[in-house]
Amino acid sequence: MKKLFGLVLSLFTIFLCASCSESKQEITEKQVCNLLDDYYAALRADDFEAYCDCFPQFYVDAMNEEIEEFDNDFWSQIQDSFIEIYGEEFEIDYELIKMERISDEGIEDAKRSMASAFRIGKPNLTAAYLVTYKETVSGNSVKNEYNDLTIIAVKIDEVVYLYDTIYELDESDFAA
Repeated sequence: MKKLFGLVLSLFTIFLCASCSESKQEITEKQVCNLLDDYYAALRADDFEAYCDCFPQFYVDAMNEEIEEFDNDFWSQIQDSFIEIYGEEFEIDYELIKMERISDEGIEDAKRSMASAFRIGKPNLTAAYLVTYKETVSGNSVKNEYNDLTIIAVKIDEVVYLYDTIYELDESDFAA
């Protein structure tokens, strides 16, 4: 009887631990690093489609809408600015500094904000992290320029993406 009770208790503990880890819907450092690798590879390869794969579809749709509305060839502008500053053969590397989990309340706020900014239903956002990293850019013209950057990693519909809140801001957010 004691063995059966021990077995049942062990199985219950395993089930409880598995349920807890599944409900948190965490984002791993490896997932974020893979996304940043893809993001920077797309920049180096001048591959807009691969760049877009790093972001949620509603974000990409807004980016494309903005490009069409303002006849804004922002992708060429990004490439041209890197080439102008760093030369034709530029390299971009990064080092992950830290990941801070955004609270459940912050995630609920983000869902409402995304739904409003992108005119979509509330996204199935289950995890979000504020990611801080150091970017190192070098090229023919400049050696090792460092930038401390922050971006958000989000998990939507079980897929991890990079995310920026630029479309959720209005002009008053830029006031001094």
